[in-house]
Amino acid sequence: MGWIEQATEEDVELLMEHVDGFHDWYVAGFSYDPLAQSEDDDLSLARFKVDTDALTITFRWDTKTKRGTWPEVQVEFRCLHVFNFALCND
Repeated sequence: MGWIEQATEEDVELLMEHVDGFHDWYVAGFSYDPLAQSEDDDLSLARFKVDTDALTITFRWDTKTKRGTWPEVQVEFRCLHVFNFALCND
């Protein structure tokens, strides 16, 4: 499945509704790539994107589906200046 761009506030609201506000989801992994990435798993050096500065976070739901898989959502952020993680003990 390809990336779905979240261009408007309505797009973000639909995503949050789909994942139930990320309730019962956790960060399964993240990567920051300040260098080039290619589209569609194409590793040819001639096809690198120009806009490359990206943080990708993988969220995983804490319960397996009936098929035994762990649902995941990847969110990619571009053009970030600051991004913080914090532990919430409440």
